[in-house]
Amino acid sequence: MVSNQKIMRASKNQSLLIDFTKEDEVEQLFQSGPLVSSHNAKWNGICLECYQHAANEVPEHAPKQHLILINTQVSKPSQYEQKLGDRLQSDPLREGHVVVVPAEVRNRACWHTEHSYIVLSIDPTVFRCRAFELTESNEHEIIPHFANPDPLLYGIGLALKQEVESENQNGHFYLDSLIATLITHLISHYTAEKSKFYKHPNSLPKQRIRQVINYIQDNLDRDLSLCELAASIHISPSYFSTLFKESTGISPHQYIIKCKIDRAKKLLQGDDMTIAKVACELGFSHQSHLNYHFKRLVGTTPKRFQNSKNLLKT
Repeated sequence: MVSNQKIMRASKNQSLLIDFTKEDEVEQLFQSGPLVSSHNAKWNGICLECYQHAANEVPEHAPKQHLILINTQVSKPSQYEQKLGDRLQSDPLREGHVVVVPAEVRNRACWHTEHSYIVLSIDPTVFRCRAFELTESNEHEIIPHFANPDPLLYGIGLALKQEVESENQNGHFYLDSLIATLITHLISHYTAEKSKFYKHPNSLPKQRIRQVINYIQDNLDRDLSLCELAASIHISPSYFSTLFKESTGISPHQYIIKCKIDRAKKLLQGDDMTIAKVACELGFSHQSHLNYHFKRLVGTTPKRFQNSKNLLKT
């Protein structure tokens, strides 16, 4: 952790200034392209890429975004050398260790064994906006952190990777919730000053709960987002999930999926409804996404459920 010192910011003359949303610029650093990338997913200022590299050295550069580097797999025990600003440190290369590089901070790295890692990049403007929703302050300066274990960031990184690989199987609301948790954790543990989070009531009034539930029921044909639901009752997205769960005992994401599956059960009893059509009617991007959630909540596949209902009619 860097404290009580001026963070060395980069200029164009000192280091490569890399925009991690542009593949041609990132290619200047890494020996091969990403195995997984969210570039086409349009996550609104957040990007995830997964790499697997043999022993390598990344030249000095400065990112335009805040970077979260998460080690996911290490082939054998080794050392990892990292320079952040004007400080150099050598640490064991271990799974679950996280490095935080703020935007425009000069850095370089060297490792001596093959390993896999996730790179999360966050647009500074997006970070400031999300941080303001949580604390009503935009004076949050992320500070550099050398490699250290962080189970929560590790878990969020893996969950976001899974969302890319499954083509957002859990929907935008789940993704928004992960990103909100990510931003909250960064503010709490990786900023220069610890801010007090804005306090809201512990639950939502019954009238607002009914308003949200009606909105969900009226829009089950779409992939609802956290921001959209929060906006429907004029509340900050950062607090909506917490207040909804406090009021109902279930998270908004779980509630939306439950409503979709309840509606799917009714639609599957219709004579002219194919499973693919039901998935489309309920805003699932793929039929496999409906199958996954249906089996998880009902205990059987949509096909078997539909067949059993048809047998009861005969």
